[in-house]
Amino acid sequence: MAKYQSYFEKVRDFLREHGPCRAKTIIAQTGCSRSSLSQILFRSHRGSFVSSPLNGYSRAKLWSLAADTDPGFAQLTLRLPKEVVGKIQAIADQLDISEAAVVSLLLERYLGDG
Repeated sequence: MAKYQSYFEKVRDFLREHGPCRAKTIIAQTGCSRSSLSQILFRSHRGSFVSSPLNGYSRAKLWSLAADTDPGFAQLTLRLPKEVVGKIQAIADQLDISEAAVVSLLLERYLGDG
């Protein structure tokens, strides 16, 4: 009997196997609806995925697994306002490091050793 997989697991496994893809491709290959994929990428598991612009397109994005899919970090991003997550992602892109590394640097900078 085949093991049941949630849409999140299907999307995660697909991106692990195929690398960065457009949402249209993920939907076609996983059987996930557009609304379910949006829920996964933007709400329930937003810390597990990152988007990057697709050259030559104004709005198209390539989606991939976050380099650092620490479940604790994913849970943290669920509790942060979207604007803060966006700023963390922008800093990570600018410095070419993971979002988790940005959070670590910020915590270290503002909380210090004690």
